[in-house]
Amino acid sequence: MGSDLTSEDGTSTDVQEDNLVDKLFINQDVAPGIYDTVSTDGGAYFVIKNDNTLWAWGDNFNGQLGIGTVTDLKGPQQTEPVIVMEDVKVVSTGGSAGNNHTLIVKTDGTLWVCGSNSSGQLGTGSIGDGVHPTPEYIMDDVISVCSNHSSFAIKSDNSLWAWGDNFYGELGTGSTEPQYSPIKIMDDVSYVNSSGSDTFVIKTDGSLWAWGLNHPGTLGTGSTESQYSPIKIMDDVAYVCGGFMISCAIKTDGSLWAWGSTWGEDGNHNPTYEPIHIADDVVAASLEEANHAYVFFLKSDGTLWRENTYFQFWYYTNDGEWVFWDGEEEPQNQVTDIATIVSGSNGRVHMMVKSDGTVFGRENFQFFDDAKLN
Repeated sequence: MGSDLTSEDGTSTDVQEDNLVDKLFINQDVAPGIYDTVSTDGGAYFVIKNDNTLWAWGDNFNGQLGIGTVTDLKGPQQTEPVIVMEDVKVVSTGGSAGNNHTLIVKTDGTLWVCGSNSSGQLGTGSIGDGVHPTPEYIMDDVISVCSNHSSFAIKSDNSLWAWGDNFYGELGTGSTEPQYSPIKIMDDVSYVNSSGSDTFVIKTDGSLWAWGLNHPGTLGTGSTESQYSPIKIMDDVAYVCGGFMISCAIKTDGSLWAWGSTWGEDGNHNPTYEPIHIADDVVAASLEEANHAYVFFLKSDGTLWRENTYFQFWYYTNDGEWVFWDGEEEPQNQVTDIATIVSGSNGRVHMMVKSDGTVFGRENFQFFDDAKLN
Protein backbone atom coordinates (compact mmCIF):
# COMPACT_ATOMS: atom_id res chain seq x y z
CA MET A 1 0.00 0.00 0.00
CA GLY A 2 1.37 3.39 -0.96
CA SER A 3 2.11 6.35 1.25
CA ASP A 4 0.09 9.54 1.42
CA LEU A 5 2.55 12.28 0.53
CA THR A 6 0.29 15.29 1.03
CA SER A 7 2.37 18.27 2.10
CA GLU A 8 1.45 20.27 5.16
CA ASP A 9 0.08 23.11 3.04
CA GLY A 10 -2.06 20.62 1.09
CA THR A 11 -0.61 21.49 -2.32
CA SER A 12 -0.12 18.02 -3.80
CA THR A 13 -0.84 14.37 -3.21
CA ASP A 14 0.90 11.37 -4.73
CA VAL A 15 -0.54 8.05 -3.68
CA GLN A 16 2.19 6.04 -5.46
CA GLU A 17 1.18 2.40 -5.91
CA ASP A 18 -2.29 3.22 -4.56
CA ASN A 19 -2.67 5.31 -7.72
CA LEU A 20 -6.18 4.76 -9.09
CA VAL A 21 -5.14 4.17 -12.70
CA ASP A 22 -1.57 2.96 -12.37
CA LYS A 23 -1.71 0.44 -15.20
CA LEU A 24 -4.04 -0.28 -18.11
CA PHE A 25 -5.39 -3.79 -17.87
CA ILE A 26 -8.39 -3.94 -20.16
CA ASN A 27 -9.01 -2.15 -23.39
CA GLN A 28 -11.71 -3.96 -25.29
CA ASP A 29 -15.48 -3.90 -25.77
CA VAL A 30 -16.72 -3.54 -22.20
CA ALA A 31 -20.50 -3.60 -22.11
CA PRO A 32 -22.27 -0.35 -21.18
CA GLY A 33 -23.47 0.04 -17.60
CA ILE A 34 -22.24 1.50 -14.36
CA TYR A 35 -22.08 -1.08 -11.59
CA ASP A 36 -23.51 -4.27 -13.07
CA THR A 37 -21.11 -5.05 -15.91
CA VAL A 38 -17.79 -4.58 -14.09
CA SER A 39 -17.05 -6.09 -10.68
CA THR A 40 -14.09 -6.76 -8.41
CA ASP A 41 -13.37 -7.87 -4.86
CA GLY A 42 -9.87 -6.42 -5.12
CA GLY A 43 -8.30 -9.69 -6.25
CA ALA A 44 -10.74 -11.23 -8.74
CA TYR A 45 -11.93 -9.16 -11.70
CA PHE A 46 -14.94 -9.55 -14.00
CA VAL A 47 -16.22 -7.74 -17.07
CA ILE A 48 -19.22 -8.37 -19.29
CA LYS A 49 -18.55 -7.61 -22.93
CA ASN A 50 -21.03 -6.26 -25.47
CA ASP A 51 -21.86 -9.78 -26.63
CA ASN A 52 -22.94 -10.68 -23.05
CA THR A 53 -19.97 -12.97 -22.47
CA LEU A 54 -18.52 -12.87 -18.94
CA TRP A 55 -14.73 -12.74 -18.62
CA ALA A 56 -12.67 -13.15 -15.44
CA TRP A 57 -9.10 -13.12 -14.16
CA GLY A 58 -7.13 -12.70 -10.94
CA ASP A 59 -7.41 -14.55 -7.63
CA ASN A 60 -9.12 -17.93 -7.80
CA PHE A 61 -8.18 -19.68 -4.54
CA ASN A 62 -11.86 -20.09 -3.65
CA GLY A 63 -13.00 -20.92 -7.18
CA GLN A 64 -14.63 -17.50 -7.34
CA LEU A 65 -13.79 -17.04 -11.03
CA GLY A 66 -16.22 -19.82 -11.93
CA ILE A 67 -13.90 -21.45 -14.46
CA GLY A 68 -14.09 -24.95 -12.96
CA THR A 69 -10.69 -24.90 -11.26
CA VAL A 70 -9.18 -23.67 -7.99
CA THR A 71 -5.75 -22.06 -7.69
CA ASP A 72 -3.55 -22.58 -4.65
CA LEU A 73 -3.47 -19.51 -2.42
CA LYS A 74 0.31 -19.27 -2.61
CA GLY A 75 0.51 -20.18 -6.28
CA PRO A 76 0.17 -18.03 -9.42
CA GLN A 77 -3.38 -16.83 -10.02
CA GLN A 78 -5.26 -16.49 -13.31
CA THR A 79 -3.27 -13.81 -15.13
CA GLU A 80 -5.10 -13.95 -18.46
CA PRO A 81 -8.81 -13.18 -18.94
CA VAL A 82 -10.86 -16.31 -19.61
CA ILE A 83 -14.49 -16.66 -20.58
CA VAL A 84 -16.77 -17.86 -17.78
CA MET A 85 -20.28 -17.91 -19.22
CA GLU A 86 -22.35 -16.61 -22.10
CA ASP A 87 -25.62 -14.65 -21.99
CA VAL A 88 -24.70 -12.76 -18.81
CA LYS A 89 -26.17 -9.36 -17.89
CA VAL A 90 -25.10 -8.78 -14.25
CA VAL A 91 -22.13 -9.89 -12.13
CA SER A 92 -21.13 -9.20 -8.53
CA THR A 93 -18.14 -10.63 -6.70
CA GLY A 94 -17.31 -10.05 -3.06
CA GLY A 95 -15.95 -11.27 0.24
CA SER A 96 -12.46 -11.47 1.66
CA ALA A 97 -9.84 -14.20 1.91
CA GLY A 98 -11.63 -17.42 2.79
CA ASN A 99 -15.15 -16.51 1.68
CA ASN A 100 -14.85 -14.98 -1.80
CA HIS A 101 -17.79 -15.80 -4.02
CA THR A 102 -19.49 -14.56 -7.16
CA LEU A 103 -23.11 -14.03 -8.19
CA ILE A 104 -23.99 -14.14 -11.90
CA VAL A 105 -27.32 -13.21 -13.47
CA LYS A 106 -27.96 -14.43 -16.99
CA THR A 107 -30.11 -12.68 -19.57
CA ASP A 108 -32.96 -15.11 -18.82
CA GLY A 109 -33.03 -13.93 -15.17
CA THR A 110 -31.50 -17.07 -13.67
CA LEU A 111 -29.04 -16.62 -10.80
CA TRP A 112 -25.84 -18.67 -10.73
CA VAL A 113 -23.20 -18.78 -7.98
CA CYS A 114 -19.63 -19.96 -7.52
CA GLY A 115 -16.80 -19.72 -5.01
CA SER A 116 -16.62 -20.28 -1.27
CA ASN A 117 -19.64 -21.40 0.76
CA SER A 118 -17.98 -21.03 4.17
CA SER A 119 -20.92 -19.11 5.65
CA GLY A 120 -23.72 -20.24 3.36
CA GLN A 121 -23.25 -17.27 1.05
CA LEU A 122 -23.93 -19.33 -2.09
CA GLY A 123 -27.54 -19.97 -1.05
CA THR A 124 -27.43 -23.70 -1.76
CA GLY A 125 -29.04 -24.57 1.60
CA SER A 126 -25.80 -25.85 3.08
CA ILE A 127 -22.68 -24.41 4.71
CA GLY A 128 -19.00 -25.27 4.88
CA ASP A 129 -19.11 -27.75 2.02
CA GLY A 130 -15.93 -26.50 0.38
CA VAL A 131 -15.59 -24.38 -2.71
CA HIS A 132 -17.77 -24.45 -5.82
CA PRO A 133 -15.58 -23.55 -8.81
CA THR A 134 -18.30 -24.16 -11.40
CA PRO A 135 -21.38 -21.88 -11.47
CA GLU A 136 -24.49 -23.47 -9.93
CA TYR A 137 -28.12 -22.46 -10.44
CA ILE A 138 -29.96 -20.92 -7.45
CA MET A 139 -33.17 -19.11 -8.46
CA ASP A 140 -35.18 -17.46 -11.25
CA ASP A 141 -36.49 -13.97 -12.05
CA VAL A 142 -33.45 -12.07 -10.74
CA ILE A 143 -32.61 -8.61 -12.08
CA SER A 144 -29.85 -7.43 -9.74
CA VAL A 145 -27.41 -8.87 -7.17
CA CYS A 146 -24.90 -7.76 -4.55
CA SER A 147 -22.26 -9.90 -2.87
CA ASN A 148 -19.96 -9.30 0.05
CA HIS A 149 -19.71 -11.63 3.04
CA SER A 150 -23.40 -12.29 2.42
CA SER A 151 -25.51 -12.28 -0.74
CA PHE A 152 -28.49 -10.26 -1.94
CA ALA A 153 -30.77 -10.48 -4.97
CA ILE A 154 -33.57 -8.31 -6.28
CA LYS A 155 -36.22 -10.18 -8.23
CA SER A 156 -38.30 -8.88 -11.12
CA ASP A 157 -41.16 -8.05 -8.75
CA ASN A 158 -38.73 -5.76 -6.83
CA SER A 159 -38.61 -8.06 -3.80
CA LEU A 160 -35.28 -8.27 -1.96
CA TRP A 161 -33.86 -11.64 -0.96
CA ALA A 162 -30.81 -12.33 1.24
CA TRP A 163 -28.72 -15.22 2.53
CA GLY A 164 -25.38 -16.07 4.10
CA ASP A 165 -23.55 -14.72 7.11
CA ASN A 166 -25.57 -12.51 9.46
CA PHE A 167 -23.13 -11.87 12.29
CA TYR A 168 -23.82 -8.12 12.29
CA GLY A 169 -27.49 -8.34 11.39
CA GLU A 170 -26.60 -7.38 7.82
CA LEU A 171 -29.33 -9.54 6.29
CA GLY A 172 -32.08 -7.38 7.78
CA THR A 173 -34.10 -10.29 9.21
CA GLY A 174 -34.43 -8.72 12.66
CA SER A 175 -31.86 -11.09 14.19
CA THR A 176 -28.27 -12.25 13.72
CA GLU A 177 -29.13 -15.81 12.69
CA PRO A 178 -27.44 -16.87 9.42
CA GLN A 179 -29.49 -17.98 6.44
CA TYR A 180 -28.26 -20.72 4.10
CA SER A 181 -31.04 -20.32 1.51
CA PRO A 182 -32.56 -17.13 0.05
CA ILE A 183 -35.09 -15.48 2.38
CA LYS A 184 -37.35 -12.57 1.48
CA ILE A 185 -36.51 -9.31 3.30
CA MET A 186 -38.74 -6.59 1.87
CA ASP A 187 -40.68 -5.38 -1.19
CA ASP A 188 -40.38 -2.44 -3.59
CA VAL A 189 -36.58 -2.47 -3.76
CA SER A 190 -34.71 -1.11 -6.78
CA TYR A 191 -31.08 -1.24 -5.59
CA VAL A 192 -29.02 -2.97 -2.89
CA ASN A 193 -25.47 -2.43 -1.61
CA SER A 194 -23.55 -4.13 1.18
CA SER A 195 -20.29 -3.26 2.91
CA GLY A 196 -20.16 -6.64 4.63
CA SER A 197 -21.34 -5.33 8.00
CA ASP A 198 -23.99 -2.84 6.79
CA THR A 199 -26.63 -3.09 4.08
CA PHE A 200 -28.35 -0.30 2.15
CA VAL A 201 -31.33 -0.44 -0.19
CA ILE A 202 -33.05 2.14 -2.34
CA LYS A 203 -36.75 1.52 -2.68
CA THR A 204 -38.76 2.22 -5.82
CA ASP A 205 -39.96 5.51 -4.32
CA GLY A 206 -36.35 6.72 -3.95
CA SER A 207 -36.17 6.32 -0.18
CA LEU A 208 -32.94 4.97 1.36
CA TRP A 209 -33.11 2.27 4.03
CA ALA A 210 -30.26 0.67 6.00
CA TRP A 211 -29.42 -1.90 8.65
CA GLY A 212 -26.43 -3.69 10.18
CA LEU A 213 -23.54 -3.03 12.55
CA ASN A 214 -23.45 0.77 12.19
CA HIS A 215 -19.92 1.19 13.52
CA PRO A 216 -18.74 3.87 13.40
CA GLY A 217 -22.01 5.55 12.43
CA THR A 218 -21.94 4.20 8.89
CA LEU A 219 -25.73 3.75 8.60
CA GLY A 220 -26.43 7.48 8.82
CA THR A 221 -29.06 7.11 11.56
CA GLY A 222 -27.57 9.82 13.78
CA SER A 223 -26.10 7.30 16.23
CA THR A 224 -23.81 4.26 16.34
CA GLU A 225 -26.50 1.82 17.51
CA SER A 226 -26.78 -1.40 15.49
CA GLN A 227 -29.95 -2.01 13.50
CA TYR A 228 -31.12 -5.54 12.66
CA SER A 229 -34.18 -4.46 10.69
CA PRO A 230 -34.53 -1.85 7.90
CA ILE A 231 -34.67 1.78 9.04
CA LYS A 232 -35.30 4.76 6.77
CA ILE A 233 -32.42 7.21 6.28
CA MET A 234 -33.40 9.77 3.61
CA ASP A 235 -35.47 10.38 0.47
CA ASP A 236 -34.79 11.04 -3.23
CA VAL A 237 -31.75 8.75 -3.45
CA ALA A 238 -30.43 7.42 -6.77
CA TYR A 239 -27.30 5.54 -5.60
CA VAL A 240 -25.66 4.43 -2.35
CA CYS A 241 -22.30 2.90 -1.41
CA GLY A 242 -21.50 1.60 2.08
CA GLY A 243 -18.06 1.17 3.62
CA PHE A 244 -16.44 0.09 6.86
CA MET A 245 -15.72 3.67 7.96
CA ILE A 246 -17.86 5.90 5.75
CA SER A 247 -20.85 5.64 3.43
CA CYS A 248 -22.14 7.89 0.67
CA ALA A 249 -25.22 8.46 -1.47
CA ILE A 250 -26.10 10.36 -4.62
CA LYS A 251 -29.52 11.97 -4.63
CA THR A 252 -31.72 12.33 -7.71
CA ASP A 253 -30.66 15.98 -8.09
CA GLY A 254 -27.00 14.90 -8.46
CA SER A 255 -25.93 16.00 -4.99
CA LEU A 256 -23.45 13.80 -3.09
CA TRP A 257 -23.90 13.10 0.61
CA ALA A 258 -21.63 11.21 3.04
CA TRP A 259 -21.55 10.06 6.66
CA GLY A 260 -19.55 7.92 9.05
CA SER A 261 -16.42 8.37 11.10
CA THR A 262 -13.14 9.41 9.56
CA TRP A 263 -10.14 11.66 10.10
CA GLY A 264 -9.03 14.79 8.33
CA GLU A 265 -5.57 15.23 6.86
CA ASP A 266 -4.67 17.17 10.02
CA GLY A 267 -5.38 14.08 12.12
CA ASN A 268 -8.55 15.41 13.73
CA HIS A 269 -11.38 12.96 14.25
CA ASN A 270 -14.43 13.97 12.25
CA PRO A 271 -17.51 11.85 13.02
CA THR A 272 -20.58 12.58 10.93
CA TYR A 273 -23.37 10.21 11.95
CA GLU A 274 -25.95 11.84 9.68
CA PRO A 275 -25.67 12.58 5.95
CA ILE A 276 -23.83 15.80 5.08
CA HIS A 277 -23.73 17.51 1.67
CA ILE A 278 -20.39 17.07 -0.13
CA ALA A 279 -20.74 18.11 -3.80
CA ASP A 280 -23.12 18.60 -6.72
CA ASP A 281 -23.36 17.38 -10.34
CA VAL A 282 -22.20 13.90 -9.31
CA VAL A 283 -22.99 10.86 -11.49
CA ALA A 284 -21.00 8.09 -9.73
CA ALA A 285 -19.30 7.57 -6.39
CA SER A 286 -17.19 5.04 -4.56
CA LEU A 287 -15.03 4.74 -1.46
CA GLU A 288 -11.38 4.33 -0.56
CA GLU A 289 -10.56 3.11 2.93
CA ALA A 290 -6.81 2.73 3.19
CA ASN A 291 -4.48 5.30 4.78
CA HIS A 292 -7.47 7.60 5.15
CA ALA A 293 -11.15 7.24 4.33
CA TYR A 294 -12.15 9.08 1.16
CA VAL A 295 -15.22 9.51 -0.97
CA PHE A 296 -14.36 9.29 -4.66
CA PHE A 297 -16.85 10.87 -7.02
CA LEU A 298 -17.25 11.35 -10.73
CA LYS A 299 -18.87 14.55 -11.95
CA SER A 300 -21.04 14.97 -15.03
CA ASP A 301 -18.13 16.60 -16.91
CA GLY A 302 -16.07 13.37 -16.65
CA THR A 303 -13.72 14.65 -13.93
CA LEU A 304 -12.72 12.52 -10.94
CA TRP A 305 -12.49 13.91 -7.42
CA ARG A 306 -11.94 12.69 -3.90
CA GLU A 307 -12.96 14.17 -0.53
CA ASN A 308 -12.20 13.09 3.04
CA THR A 309 -15.55 14.20 4.61
CA TYR A 310 -13.50 17.03 6.09
CA PHE A 311 -14.28 19.23 3.09
CA GLN A 312 -10.81 18.85 1.62
CA PHE A 313 -10.82 18.04 -2.10
CA TRP A 314 -8.37 16.61 -4.63
CA TYR A 315 -8.75 16.16 -8.39
CA TYR A 316 -7.21 13.50 -10.62
CA THR A 317 -4.84 14.47 -13.44
CA ASN A 318 -3.76 12.97 -16.75
CA ASP A 319 -0.38 12.32 -15.13
CA GLY A 320 -1.97 9.92 -12.64
CA GLU A 321 -1.63 12.20 -9.63
CA TRP A 322 -4.02 13.61 -7.05
CA VAL A 323 -3.68 17.38 -6.69
CA PHE A 324 -5.14 19.31 -3.78
CA TRP A 325 -7.77 21.86 -4.82
CA ASP A 326 -8.01 25.09 -2.86
CA GLY A 327 -11.47 25.87 -4.21
CA GLU A 328 -10.28 28.91 -6.11
CA GLU A 329 -7.73 28.11 -8.82
CA GLU A 330 -8.83 26.30 -11.99
CA PRO A 331 -7.72 22.63 -11.95
CA GLN A 332 -4.82 21.96 -14.33
CA ASN A 333 -4.29 18.92 -16.59
CA GLN A 334 -7.43 17.31 -15.17
CA VAL A 335 -8.80 14.01 -16.54
CA THR A 336 -12.15 14.70 -18.25
CA ASP A 337 -13.15 11.47 -19.99
CA ILE A 338 -14.06 9.04 -17.19
CA ALA A 339 -17.34 7.12 -17.54
CA THR A 340 -17.49 5.36 -14.17
CA ILE A 341 -15.55 4.08 -11.16
CA VAL A 342 -15.92 0.73 -9.40
CA SER A 343 -14.72 -0.30 -5.94
CA GLY A 344 -14.03 -3.76 -4.57
CA SER A 345 -15.95 -5.29 -1.71
CA ASN A 346 -13.10 -4.35 0.62
CA GLY A 347 -13.98 -0.69 0.17
CA ARG A 348 -11.15 0.34 -2.14
CA VAL A 349 -11.45 1.78 -5.64
CA HIS A 350 -9.95 -0.71 -8.06
CA MET A 351 -11.36 -0.06 -11.53
CA MET A 352 -12.13 2.95 -13.70
CA VAL A 353 -13.92 2.86 -17.05
CA LYS A 354 -13.19 5.65 -19.52
CA SER A 355 -15.66 6.98 -22.07
CA ASP A 356 -14.03 5.04 -24.94
CA GLY A 357 -14.64 1.72 -23.17
CA THR A 358 -11.13 1.23 -21.78
CA VAL A 359 -10.88 -0.03 -18.23
CA PHE A 360 -8.05 0.94 -15.89
CA GLY A 361 -6.94 -0.27 -12.48
CA ARG A 362 -4.06 -0.34 -10.07
CA GLU A 363 -2.73 -3.82 -10.71
CA ASN A 364 0.70 -4.04 -12.25
CA PHE A 365 -0.20 -6.00 -15.37
CA GLN A 366 -2.02 -5.57 -18.67
CA PHE A 367 -4.78 -7.57 -20.37
CA PHE A 368 -6.38 -7.85 -23.79
CA ASP A 369 -5.18 -5.83 -26.75
CA ASP A 370 -5.53 -2.19 -27.74
CA ALA A 371 -8.95 -2.45 -29.38
CA LYS A 372 -11.40 0.33 -28.55
CA LEU A 373 -15.10 0.16 -27.79
CA ASN A 374 -16.90 0.91 -31.05
